[in-house]
Amino acid sequence: MRRTIILYISLALVSFSLILSNPGIAQDKKPASAEPPSPVYAVTFGNGLIYTSVDANTWTVRNSGVKVPLNSLTFGNNMFVAVGPNGTILTGSKDGLKWTPVKSAVTDDLWAITFAKNQFVAVGADGTVITSSDGYNWTKTAALSPGQTLKNIVYGYRDNDYFMTQGYFMTISKNGDTYKSHDGVTWEKENMKFASNISSVIYANELFIAVGTNGRIMTSPIGFGEWLSWLDRYSQTTENLYSITYGGGRYVSVGANGTIMISDDLSRWTIVDSGTKSDLSAAAYGRGKFIVVGLDGTILTSSDGRTWSPAAKK
Repeated sequence: MRRTIILYISLALVSFSLILSNPGIAQDKKPASAEPPSPVYAVTFGNGLIYTSVDANTWTVRNSGVKVPLNSLTFGNNMFVAVGPNGTILTGSKDGLKWTPVKSAVTDDLWAITFAKNQFVAVGADGTVITSSDGYNWTKTAALSPGQTLKNIVYGYRDNDYFMTQGYFMTISKNGDTYKSHDGVTWEKENMKFASNISSVIYANELFIAVGTNGRIMTSPIGFGEWLSWLDRYSQTTENLYSITYGGGRYVSVGANGTIMISDDLSRWTIVDSGTKSDLSAAAYGRGKFIVVGLDGTILTSSDGRTWSPAAKK
Protein backbone atom coordinates (compact mmCIF):
# COMPACT_ATOMS: atom_id res chain seq x y z
CA MET A 1 0.00 0.00 0.00
CA ARG A 2 -2.48 -4.24 -2.63
CA ARG A 3 -4.53 -3.89 -5.72
CA THR A 4 -2.50 -2.69 -8.67
CA ILE A 5 0.46 -2.86 -6.33
CA ILE A 6 1.26 0.74 -5.46
CA LEU A 7 4.47 2.21 -4.16
CA TYR A 8 4.15 5.39 -2.24
CA ILE A 9 6.62 7.73 -0.65
CA SER A 10 6.28 11.26 0.54
CA LEU A 11 8.62 13.38 2.57
CA ALA A 12 7.95 16.67 4.33
CA LEU A 13 10.75 19.22 4.20
CA VAL A 14 9.92 22.88 4.79
CA SER A 15 12.49 25.59 4.17
CA PHE A 16 15.25 23.28 5.38
CA SER A 17 13.30 22.55 8.57
CA LEU A 18 12.80 18.81 8.82
CA ILE A 19 9.32 17.54 9.58
CA LEU A 20 8.82 13.86 10.30
CA SER A 21 5.81 12.80 8.32
CA ASN A 22 4.33 9.52 7.17
CA PRO A 23 6.42 9.37 3.99
CA GLY A 24 5.65 7.53 0.78
CA ILE A 25 6.49 6.85 -2.92
CA ALA A 26 3.75 6.43 -5.46
CA GLN A 27 4.08 4.21 -8.47
CA ASP A 28 1.85 2.57 -11.05
CA LYS A 29 3.35 -0.88 -11.63
CA LYS A 30 1.53 -1.71 -14.84
CA PRO A 31 3.90 -2.62 -17.67
CA ALA A 32 4.94 0.42 -19.68
CA SER A 33 4.66 -1.46 -23.04
CA ALA A 34 2.70 0.72 -25.48
CA GLU A 35 2.01 3.55 -23.05
CA PRO A 36 3.69 6.92 -23.64
CA PRO A 37 6.58 7.78 -21.29
CA SER A 38 5.31 8.73 -17.85
CA PRO A 39 6.85 8.95 -14.37
CA VAL A 40 7.13 5.60 -12.71
CA TYR A 41 7.63 7.19 -9.31
CA ALA A 42 6.57 10.38 -7.53
CA VAL A 43 8.10 11.73 -4.32
CA THR A 44 6.79 14.71 -2.39
CA PHE A 45 8.85 17.13 -0.36
CA GLY A 46 7.62 19.95 1.88
CA ASN A 47 6.61 23.33 0.51
CA GLY A 48 4.63 21.34 -2.03
CA LEU A 49 7.58 20.24 -4.12
CA ILE A 50 7.05 17.01 -6.03
CA TYR A 51 9.76 15.04 -7.80
CA THR A 52 9.04 12.46 -10.49
CA SER A 53 11.23 9.87 -12.16
CA VAL A 54 10.98 7.35 -14.95
CA ASP A 55 13.90 5.19 -13.82
CA ALA A 56 14.12 6.00 -10.06
CA ASN A 57 17.73 7.16 -10.61
CA THR A 58 17.19 10.74 -11.80
CA TRP A 59 14.39 12.90 -10.38
CA THR A 60 12.84 16.07 -11.81
CA VAL A 61 11.06 18.68 -9.67
CA ARG A 62 7.41 19.51 -10.46
CA ASN A 63 5.24 22.37 -9.24
CA SER A 64 2.26 21.28 -7.15
CA GLY A 65 0.76 24.75 -6.67
CA VAL A 66 0.81 24.49 -2.86
CA LYS A 67 3.32 25.53 -0.21
CA VAL A 68 2.59 23.03 2.55
CA PRO A 69 4.13 19.67 3.53
CA LEU A 70 2.56 16.71 1.77
CA ASN A 71 2.44 13.77 4.14
CA SER A 72 1.38 10.86 1.95
CA LEU A 73 0.89 9.97 -1.68
CA THR A 74 -0.80 7.15 -3.57
CA PHE A 75 -1.83 6.14 -7.09
CA GLY A 76 -5.20 4.82 -8.30
CA ASN A 77 -7.75 5.37 -11.07
CA ASN A 78 -4.88 6.50 -13.33
CA MET A 79 -4.07 9.46 -11.09
CA PHE A 80 -1.91 10.44 -8.14
CA VAL A 81 -3.47 11.81 -4.94
CA ALA A 82 -1.45 13.50 -2.18
CA VAL A 83 -2.61 14.68 1.27
CA GLY A 84 -1.30 17.15 3.83
CA PRO A 85 -2.14 19.55 6.67
CA ASN A 86 -5.45 21.38 7.10
CA GLY A 87 -7.28 18.99 4.81
CA THR A 88 -4.96 19.60 1.85
CA ILE A 89 -5.54 17.25 -1.08
CA LEU A 90 -3.88 17.38 -4.50
CA THR A 91 -4.65 15.31 -7.56
CA GLY A 92 -1.91 14.61 -10.07
CA SER A 93 -2.16 13.58 -13.71
CA LYS A 94 -0.90 10.14 -14.67
CA ASP A 95 2.25 11.66 -16.17
CA GLY A 96 2.91 13.55 -12.93
CA LEU A 97 3.16 16.93 -14.69
CA LYS A 98 -0.10 18.58 -13.61
CA TRP A 99 -1.18 18.88 -9.98
CA THR A 100 -4.46 20.42 -8.82
CA PRO A 101 -5.70 21.22 -5.27
CA VAL A 102 -9.21 19.93 -4.52
CA LYS A 103 -11.61 20.42 -1.60
CA SER A 104 -11.45 17.68 1.01
CA ALA A 105 -14.52 18.42 3.18
CA VAL A 106 -12.29 18.61 6.30
CA THR A 107 -9.76 20.96 7.88
CA ASP A 108 -7.97 18.28 9.90
CA ASP A 109 -4.40 17.37 9.08
CA LEU A 110 -4.35 14.36 6.77
CA TRP A 111 -1.48 11.93 7.30
CA ALA A 112 -1.99 8.85 5.14
CA ILE A 113 -3.87 7.72 2.06
CA THR A 114 -4.37 4.48 0.13
CA PHE A 115 -6.38 3.23 -2.84
CA ALA A 116 -8.30 -0.05 -2.81
CA LYS A 117 -11.75 -1.40 -3.73
CA ASN A 118 -12.13 1.40 -6.30
CA GLN A 119 -11.84 4.18 -3.75
CA PHE A 120 -9.35 6.44 -2.01
CA VAL A 121 -9.32 6.38 1.79
CA ALA A 122 -7.40 8.99 3.78
CA VAL A 123 -6.92 9.31 7.56
CA GLY A 124 -5.56 11.96 9.89
CA ALA A 125 -5.89 14.02 13.06
CA ASP A 126 -8.70 13.33 15.55
CA GLY A 127 -9.30 9.97 13.89
CA THR A 128 -10.61 11.59 10.72
CA VAL A 129 -11.47 9.28 7.81
CA ILE A 130 -12.48 10.59 4.39
CA THR A 131 -13.23 8.68 1.19
CA SER A 132 -13.58 9.37 -2.52
CA SER A 133 -14.29 7.25 -5.57
CA ASP A 134 -12.75 9.73 -8.03
CA GLY A 135 -10.16 11.72 -6.04
CA TYR A 136 -12.08 14.97 -6.54
CA ASN A 137 -15.21 14.63 -4.41
CA TRP A 138 -14.61 13.69 -0.78
CA THR A 139 -16.87 12.66 2.10
CA LYS A 140 -15.99 12.50 5.79
CA THR A 141 -17.10 9.02 6.85
CA ALA A 142 -15.79 8.70 10.42
CA ALA A 143 -14.06 10.28 13.42
CA LEU A 144 -12.57 7.16 14.97
CA SER A 145 -10.34 8.38 17.77
CA PRO A 146 -10.88 11.99 18.95
CA GLY A 147 -7.58 13.36 20.23
CA GLN A 148 -5.61 10.60 18.50
CA THR A 149 -3.91 10.90 15.12
CA LEU A 150 -4.07 8.15 12.52
CA LYS A 151 -0.84 8.07 10.49
CA ASN A 152 -1.21 4.82 8.58
CA ILE A 153 -3.82 3.11 6.40
CA VAL A 154 -3.57 -0.22 4.61
CA TYR A 155 -5.85 -2.66 2.82
CA GLY A 156 -5.51 -6.42 3.24
CA TYR A 157 -7.18 -9.34 1.51
CA ARG A 158 -6.77 -13.04 0.84
CA ASP A 159 -5.79 -13.85 -2.74
CA ASN A 160 -8.89 -15.74 -3.80
CA ASP A 161 -12.35 -14.75 -4.95
CA TYR A 162 -14.09 -15.24 -1.61
CA PHE A 163 -11.61 -13.39 0.56
CA MET A 164 -11.19 -10.54 -1.92
CA THR A 165 -14.77 -9.53 -1.12
CA GLN A 166 -14.03 -9.86 2.60
CA GLY A 167 -10.82 -7.79 2.63
CA TYR A 168 -10.63 -4.73 4.82
CA PHE A 169 -8.92 -1.43 5.49
CA MET A 170 -6.95 -1.14 8.72
CA THR A 171 -5.46 1.81 10.59
CA ILE A 172 -3.69 1.95 13.97
CA SER A 173 -3.66 5.04 16.22
CA LYS A 174 -0.59 6.19 18.14
CA ASN A 175 -1.89 4.61 21.35
CA GLY A 176 -2.44 1.26 19.63
CA ASP A 177 -6.18 1.27 18.94
CA THR A 178 -6.82 -0.74 15.78
CA TYR A 179 -9.72 0.03 13.44
CA LYS A 180 -10.99 -2.17 10.60
CA SER A 181 -13.50 -1.50 7.84
CA HIS A 182 -14.70 -3.47 4.83
CA ASP A 183 -15.90 -0.34 3.00
CA GLY A 184 -14.08 2.66 4.50
CA VAL A 185 -17.36 3.90 5.98
CA THR A 186 -18.33 1.57 8.83
CA TRP A 187 -15.47 0.82 11.22
CA GLU A 188 -14.99 -1.51 14.18
CA LYS A 189 -12.47 -1.00 16.96
CA GLU A 190 -10.14 -3.68 18.25
CA ASN A 191 -8.18 -2.99 21.43
CA MET A 192 -4.74 -4.46 20.81
CA LYS A 193 -2.05 -4.74 23.47
CA PHE A 194 1.46 -3.64 22.60
CA ALA A 195 0.46 -2.01 19.31
CA SER A 196 1.30 1.57 20.31
CA ASN A 197 3.80 3.85 18.55
CA ILE A 198 3.45 2.13 15.18
CA SER A 199 4.96 4.17 12.34
CA SER A 200 3.95 2.17 9.28
CA VAL A 201 1.78 -0.82 8.34
CA ILE A 202 1.84 -2.77 5.08
CA TYR A 203 0.13 -5.92 3.83
CA ALA A 204 2.18 -8.59 2.07
CA ASN A 205 2.02 -12.38 1.76
CA GLU A 206 -1.29 -12.49 3.66
CA LEU A 207 0.27 -10.73 6.65
CA PHE A 208 -0.16 -7.29 8.15
CA ILE A 209 3.37 -6.09 9.00
CA ALA A 210 3.91 -3.12 11.33
CA VAL A 211 7.10 -1.29 12.36
CA GLY A 212 7.66 1.30 15.06
CA THR A 213 9.85 2.63 17.84
CA ASN A 214 12.91 0.86 19.23
CA GLY A 215 13.25 -1.52 16.30
CA ARG A 216 9.81 -3.01 16.71
CA ILE A 217 8.41 -5.30 14.01
CA MET A 218 5.06 -7.04 14.44
CA THR A 219 3.10 -9.33 12.14
CA SER A 220 -0.44 -10.65 12.08
CA PRO A 221 -2.27 -12.97 9.71
CA ILE A 222 -5.31 -11.34 8.18
CA GLY A 223 -8.23 -12.02 10.53
CA PHE A 224 -11.87 -11.93 9.57
CA GLY A 225 -14.42 -11.31 12.27
CA GLU A 226 -13.15 -10.01 15.57
CA TRP A 227 -9.50 -10.92 15.76
CA LEU A 228 -5.98 -10.01 14.80
CA SER A 229 -3.12 -11.94 16.37
CA TRP A 230 0.11 -9.95 16.54
CA LEU A 231 3.52 -11.61 16.84
CA ASP A 232 6.67 -9.67 17.75
CA ARG A 233 9.69 -10.28 15.51
CA TYR A 234 13.33 -9.82 16.52
CA SER A 235 14.73 -7.09 14.29
CA GLN A 236 18.46 -6.77 15.17
CA THR A 237 18.16 -3.05 16.01
CA THR A 238 16.86 -0.67 18.66
CA GLU A 239 16.69 2.25 16.23
CA ASN A 240 13.24 3.66 15.49
CA LEU A 241 11.83 2.12 12.33
CA TYR A 242 9.71 4.34 10.08
CA SER A 243 8.77 2.21 7.10
CA ILE A 244 8.79 -1.28 5.62
CA THR A 245 8.19 -2.65 2.13
CA TYR A 246 8.25 -5.98 0.31
CA GLY A 247 9.34 -6.93 -3.20
CA GLY A 248 11.31 -9.53 -5.11
CA GLY A 249 10.98 -12.01 -2.26
CA ARG A 250 12.58 -9.64 0.25
CA TYR A 251 11.43 -7.36 3.08
CA VAL A 252 13.24 -4.04 3.59
CA SER A 253 12.73 -1.87 6.66
CA VAL A 254 14.26 1.57 7.23
CA GLY A 255 14.62 3.99 10.10
CA ALA A 256 16.70 6.43 12.12
CA ASN A 257 20.40 7.10 11.53
CA GLY A 258 20.49 5.49 8.10
CA THR A 259 19.18 2.13 9.29
CA ILE A 260 18.30 -0.36 6.56
CA MET A 261 17.52 -4.00 7.36
CA ILE A 262 16.60 -6.86 5.07
CA SER A 263 14.93 -10.22 5.59
CA ASP A 264 13.58 -12.97 3.37
CA ASP A 265 11.35 -14.53 6.04
CA LEU A 266 10.65 -11.83 8.70
CA SER A 267 12.49 -13.97 11.27
CA ARG A 268 16.15 -13.36 10.41
CA TRP A 269 17.14 -9.74 9.77
CA THR A 270 20.43 -8.38 8.45
CA ILE A 271 21.53 -4.75 8.81
CA VAL A 272 23.10 -3.45 5.58
CA ASP A 273 25.16 -0.36 4.82
CA SER A 274 23.00 2.51 3.55
CA GLY A 275 25.93 4.90 3.08
CA THR A 276 24.13 7.63 5.04
CA LYS A 277 23.26 8.66 8.58
CA SER A 278 20.05 10.37 7.47
CA ASP A 279 16.79 9.37 9.10
CA LEU A 280 15.23 7.18 6.41
CA SER A 281 11.50 7.77 6.46
CA ALA A 282 10.01 5.75 3.63
CA ALA A 283 10.65 2.60 1.64
CA ALA A 284 8.88 1.14 -1.37
CA TYR A 285 9.37 -1.37 -4.18
CA GLY A 286 8.38 -1.38 -7.85
CA ARG A 287 9.58 -2.49 -11.25
CA GLY A 288 12.50 -4.35 -9.74
CA LYS A 289 13.81 -1.55 -7.53
CA PHE A 290 13.68 -0.62 -3.88
CA ILE A 291 13.51 3.11 -3.19
CA VAL A 292 14.20 4.79 0.16
CA VAL A 293 13.75 8.46 1.08
CA GLY A 294 15.39 10.36 3.96
CA LEU A 295 14.22 13.39 5.89
CA ASP A 296 17.05 15.49 4.48
CA GLY A 297 15.99 14.75 0.90
CA THR A 298 18.22 11.72 0.38
CA ILE A 299 16.89 9.26 -2.20
CA LEU A 300 18.50 5.81 -2.36
CA THR A 301 17.83 2.97 -4.78
CA SER A 302 18.70 -0.72 -4.84
CA SER A 303 17.90 -3.71 -7.01
CA ASP A 304 18.41 -6.26 -4.22
CA GLY A 305 18.04 -4.36 -0.93
CA ARG A 306 21.70 -5.00 -0.04
CA THR A 307 23.62 -2.52 -2.15
CA TRP A 308 22.35 1.08 -2.22
CA SER A 309 23.13 4.04 -4.49
CA PRO A 310 22.16 7.71 -4.14
CA ALA A 311 19.81 9.11 -6.80
CA ALA A 312 20.26 12.45 -8.56
CA LYS A 313 17.79 15.35 -8.38
CA LYS A 314 17.51 18.13 -10.93
